[in-house]
Amino acid sequence: MKLFCRINLLGLLVFLANSLYSATAFAAFIVNTGINESPDANNWALNSGQWLAAEFTINQPYTITEIEGALSTSSGGQTINIVLYSDGGDIPGSVLFSKAANLVGSTEFPLHPNWQGISELRWSIASGSYWIAFEHVSGFLSVMPGPTPNQLLNEAFYNGSWIGNDDFGIGTRISAEPVPIPGAFVLFVSALITVVIRRCRRVSRSKQP
Repeated sequence: MKLFCRINLLGLLVFLANSLYSATAFAAFIVNTGINESPDANNWALNSGQWLAAEFTINQPYTITEIEGALSTSSGGQTINIVLYSDGGDIPGSVLFSKAANLVGSTEFPLHPNWQGISELRWSIASGSYWIAFEHVSGFLSVMPGPTPNQLLNEAFYNGSWIGNDDFGIGTRISAEPVPIPGAFVLFVSALITVVIRRCRRVSRSKQP
C-alpha cells in the first residue's frame, strides 16, 4: 500500500509540474515565415491602394507580444496599422486588435527587407484561425517581398474590399506566450495531492501495532 501511495503521489506531482512548466510564460514564435532577401523576389506593394493579410492557426490559447512584417520602405518611411482579424473564411473577418507601426525608411537601393512591426503587446486569443494584416496609413511606398521560405497558405489583399489571393507569400512573424493554466486547476491538483497524502498517512497508522 505504501508503494501504491508513493506512485500516486509521485504521479500527481509530475503531472502538476509538467502542467505548470508547459504553461510558463516564455515568449516564442508561433508564426515565422522567414524572409525572402533574393533580388529576384516578388515585391508586393503596400500602399493606400493595397493592403496585405495572411491567415494563421493556433491549437491553444496565447497572448501575442510582438508582430513583425518583412518590409522594405523608402527613405520617407511609412506608418501602417498592424491588425489582427478573426477568420472570415478565405478573407479576414472582424477586427480584434490594431496598433500603428512607424516604419524605418532606408536609403538603400534596391530596398532591403527588414523585420519591422509592433511590440509590448498583450493580445490574448483562444485557439483557432486568425488573420494578420498590414494596412497603409500614410507615407511613401513600402513593399513586402515574397514568396517566403515558410509561406502561410491563405492570404488576401484589400483594394476597397478583401479579396482572397494566395500568391503573395508575404513575410511575417508573431511572438506569443502560452496562456497560464487557471489557478482553479492548480488548486484542484493540489487538493488531490493533499487527499492522497492524508489517505496514505491513515493507512500507515492503521497498520501500526
